[in-house]
Amino acid sequence: MYESDIGRDFTLVSSEGAERHVHKAVLNASSSIFQRMFQANLAECRTGRCVIPDIDTQTLDFLLRYMYYGSLDGMVKKGRTSWLQPRSMGCWN
Repeated sequence: MYESDIGRDFTLVSSEGAERHVHKAVLNASSSIFQRMFQANLAECRTGRCVIPDIDTQTLDFLLRYMYYGSLDGMVKKGRTSWLQPRSMGCWN
């Protein structure tokens, strides 16, 4: 799914303005924060777009890779991901 453009129905925007088109189903399945956002029908849900002002593009890409694959294998050297804490964002809860 990560490589496929088919079915991407939501857009995440980094603090730098980079847009990442994603699958709501993946966000919903891997993050209780996104799950609650979709259930509450917040503005982001209605517009299909969520700006995350405190996440830069590289961090967003790492987060999405983690959400889609459950791993960061192949993206960073071992021991270099401590700055990225997906659990703090509600991922995999």
